[in-house]
Amino acid sequence: MDRFEEFSRRMVRGGGIALVVSLLLCLMAGLSVSPRPAGAQPRPTLTPTPSAPPTALAPSAECGSLCGQVIDLEANVNLSGQTVRFAGSGWSKDRTTNAYGWYSFGLLGDEVGLLDLVVPEGGGLYPVTSGIPVAPIHAWSIVVNLGVYRDQPTAPPLVPTASVQPAWVRPGGRVTVTVQVRNDLPFDISGVMVTTLMPEGLALVGVIPSQGEGRQIGSYGAGVLRNLPAGREASVHFVADVGRGVPVSTIQVPVSLIYREHVAAQTVAPVRVSGAPVPVASSLTPTPAVSSSASPPVATPQTLPTTGPTLLPVTGYGLTAVGVGAAFGAVAWTARRLRHRRGRGSEKEE
Repeated sequence: MDRFEEFSRRMVRGGGIALVVSLLLCLMAGLSVSPRPAGAQPRPTLTPTPSAPPTALAPSAECGSLCGQVIDLEANVNLSGQTVRFAGSGWSKDRTTNAYGWYSFGLLGDEVGLLDLVVPEGGGLYPVTSGIPVAPIHAWSIVVNLGVYRDQPTAPPLVPTASVQPAWVRPGGRVTVTVQVRNDLPFDISGVMVTTLMPEGLALVGVIPSQGEGRQIGSYGAGVLRNLPAGREASVHFVADVGRGVPVSTIQVPVSLIYREHVAAQTVAPVRVSGAPVPVASSLTPTPAVSSSASPPVATPQTLPTTGPTLLPVTGYGLTAVGVGAAFGAVAWTARRLRHRRGRGSEKEE
């Protein structure tokens, strides 16, 4: 009996050590197999194919206030010898694209103008945009690439989407035109701007971009979004008041998207005016000020995968630890019972 009891004590001491070692092994195994969070996964580096000429020949240093390329969307080549016109109230300037398809207006003032590609009738070229409103920014050059097609109408790679709230508005009311831009290209884009020139009947009162800054010069509004990574989206809100004398009609608000990596695109937002004018008393009520600063984007809640270690996996080291612990627990319980019985036997003999 003494030998068995001594053996049991050694087993209990050795079992405790083995149990601790097994638990440590389980912890190490859980740490080694725990998944990495989605945000920590390495992102592939995508290198877009530039459409610009070699750096030494690109007019980056000579762009001035406004420059760009004329691109044939069907053949995916730059076109030389094309006339680009930038015209405003009482003034007009023409430039011709060079051998690499680039045009440049040099340094300009801050007047708002409309940018157009002048194509001769019967020349077989058709521009995809018309009258892009632009106001030069002294801090950096604005690059507007103009696209054309020949036989088959070709859409630009990125086209903005526009919505209007409310769906219809009474004369004297206020309306918001929201323009969404999503970068579905496999690379980041830069110099992103959304511009508009409010037509007659609408008075622009504010430009609110989701990033960057808003600019307003009279009826001209621009959301300067700057850079937009691949797969990301941004928005610009153009807030306008409807004139009290506007009849029942649909006012088409043209919106333009420009960026440096490809051709500009346009869409139209229909503002439906209907009903009786807003009462004068209501129209005299002070309206809240419209800020042109960027509003912080609203984060979308995401469910991330479990990143913590599993302390006791169901298989492998986990089952081994549970089995070893149970076995040595049974041995300890048996030894304790034997000691208890031996003690009771000694008392009876006395």
